[in-house]
Amino acid sequence: MATHEATHKEMLAERVFLQTLAAGCAKPVGGIARYRDGMIMFTAATFSEDGRAMWFTIEGRDPYEVGSRAAEEVKSVPWW
Repeated sequence: MATHEATHKEMLAERVFLQTLAAGCAKPVGGIARYRDGMIMFTAATFSEDGRAMWFTIEGRDPYEVGSRAAEEVKSVPWW
């Protein structure tokens, strides 16, 4: 069975992001990775209880690094 490279890299970045944050259904966070032309663009967001939002975009080639960096950006938000 063949693996679709773009989908696999997107999935890896998203999983690393959630695992690094230990995020589950109760955490106000989300992220999506898009792979194009050898680059992963990861958009992440976190939301406060009072309705504020912080958005981040991380780019890179390594899905593990991109997902981890996106999680670290979310961890830097005061309400996280």
